Amino acid sequence: MAYGSLFRDLTDKRARFYNEKEAVNDIIYRHFYHTLKGKGSFDAVVLSGQGSGDQSVTSMGSDNYVALKVRPLDIHEFALPSPCDKRYANKERKRLKILSLHPTAYSQILSETSGDSMPEFGTIVECYFDVQGPASGKLRGLRWRMKAQNIEANYDFDCQPLESLLDKFGAGGTLMGDYVDIPDESKTYETTTEFIQAMRDHDGGATFKDFHDGFLAALAANAQAESALGSHTSDTIRWPAGDRIKTSDSEARQLRAINGYCSHGYWQMNVCPEGAEGSLFASHYRFDVSTDHGKRDYITAVLDEDILFDYISHRMKQIPEIEKTRTGNKSAYSCAWAICFYFEQPQDKKTKSKQRGEKAKEIYERYIADTKKESQ
Repeated sequence: MAYGSLFRDLTDKRARFYNEKEAVNDIIYRHFYHTLKGKGSFDAVVLSGQGSGDQSVTSMGSDNYVALKVRPLDIHEFALPSPCDKRYANKERKRLKILSLHPTAYSQILSETSGDSMPEFGTIVECYFDVQGPASGKLRGLRWRMKAQNIEANYDFDCQPLESLLDKFGAGGTLMGDYVDIPDESKTYETTTEFIQAMRDHDGGATFKDFHDGFLAALAANAQAESALGSHTSDTIRWPAGDRIKTSDSEARQLRAINGYCSHGYWQMNVCPEGAEGSLFASHYRFDVSTDHGKRDYITAVLDEDILFDYISHRMKQIPEIEKTRTGNKSAYSCAWAICFYFEQPQDKKTKSKQRGEKAKEIYERYIADTKKESQ
C-alpha cells in the first residue's frame, strides 16, 4: 500500500470512518472463522414453519426447493440472541431484526427428497455449505437436510408466532433478504421545489453546479415518480423501498434483497440484479450487499444525501445520453426523458420517459415561479 494514499484516506473523515470499520470487521471475522476451522456441518434450529410442518417452496429455474430460516448453533448461538427470548416479548421490531439476521438455508431439489417429512419450527436439522464454508473465510451456499433422528430444540414454543413478522415480507414461511435496522427515517420532501433547492444548495452549491435548473427539475420528476420524494408507508422499513422480492426469484436475487425489497432511495436504485443502478452504487462504495453489514452500509449511504447526491452528480456525467443534456439549452423534458430511459429504466420505459418529461416541464415552471416569489 502506498503510504501517501493511506495518509490521504486517514485525513478524510468519511474515508477514515470506513477504514476503521473495515479494520474492526476484519478482526472480528478472523477470530470468528478461526474458531470454526475444519467444521463441515452444523446443527441448526428451524425458525420458520411455526409448528405446522408446512414450509414454503422456492422455485429456481425448473427445480423446487424448501427454504428455511435457521439458527446454526455453532455459528450463531453465541453471536445472536434467540428471537423467542422473553426479553423481546413486546418488542416486535427487535424480534423482527433478530429473526432476519439469521441465514436462509435451502433443501436439496424436492424431486430428490420425495417422501421426506418437512421439519417443523424448533426441529434441529443438519446444515452444511455446498459452496464455501468457514475454512475458506466465507459462508456461501447454505443447505439443510433432516437428521437421522428428530431432535427437539431448547426453545420457548409459547413465544409470539413468527408468521406475523414473516408476513410483512410477503415471502411465505421464510424471510427473503436480511432485515436492516436503521435508527433514522429517510427525509421526505413536501414539494419538488424543496427537493430541487436541496440539490441546488448541497455542499454550498458545489455538487450540482454544472447542472442547469431544467436538469434538476428532471431529477425531481423521476424522484417523484419513483418514491414520491422519499415517502414510505411501513413502520418497519422507514425509507422508500420497492420491487418486493418473491419466492420465485433466484437465490442470488433473494440474497441481495434488503428487508424483502430490491429498490431503495429517492430514485429507487435496484440492488438485486448485478449491473443494476443500485448494484453499481454498492460497487462504487464497495458495499457487499450479500452480507448483513454490507446491506446496512448500503441503506445508510442511500439515506445520506452527502453520499447520494455526490454519487448522482457523478453518475449523471457517466451516462453519455444523459451527460449531453446536462448543460446548455436542453429542456427539462429532454433531461427527464433521458434520465428515465437510460438511468431508471422502468418497465414500459418509452411511455414512462414521455410522461416524466411532461411532468418535468411542469416542475420546472413551478420552480421558476416559486423562486421568483421568494426573491420579491
